[in-house]
Amino acid sequence: MNEFAINIKYLRNALGFSQQQVANLLGIRQTTYSDYERGRSEATIGVLKKLAYFYRVPTDVLIGFKFPLALEVEAKSQPGNKKS
Repeated sequence: MNEFAINIKYLRNALGFSQQQVANLLGIRQTTYSDYERGRSEATIGVLKKLAYFYRVPTDVLIGFKFPLALEVEAKSQPGNKKS
């Protein structure tokens, strides 16, 4: 699975939204959003911008120029890890 897929799934779950709710807000089909989360298709730049605005994160984070969010959270929760 690609980092974009990991990140949008993590963000959606962290905020407690269903795929259908996010898809409705973006104006796309739920199956299309599901394909993004499964890494089966790539979002257009327009959808990427809407996702960044909706999730309130930079597009860099969504596409993986930084650690995938789920992995970063996991790393911070490891015993003895001093990251903040």
